[in-house]
Amino acid sequence: MLARALGKQIAVAVNETALVKTRATELQKAMTNIVQKQANMKGAFRVADANAVCGKRILLLDDFYDSGATLAEAATVLLTAGAASVNVLTVTKTIHAD
Repeated sequence: MLARALGKQIAVAVNETALVKTRATELQKAMTNIVQKQANMKGAFRVADANAVCGKRILLLDDFYDSGATLAEAATVLLTAGAASVNVLTVTKTIHAD
């Protein structure tokens, strides 16, 4: 929903099915360090159709940023599938008290 609204505002195509989750993952907020979060997300995404991303400049949109593990894994998968570039936009960032 957020991606569609932004896409309409900036007049760019939105593809909500190019990147798909391949398996269930644990909640990232329940994990205490980046290593756990990266391991949780490793292999959690795949590109459904390489033609949809190959050579494209991708804007990856997420509602919030915590450790960056989810976005990093998604960006890696998109780049490996041939995306020309991946930029990330988040609505908010988690602030940790530690």
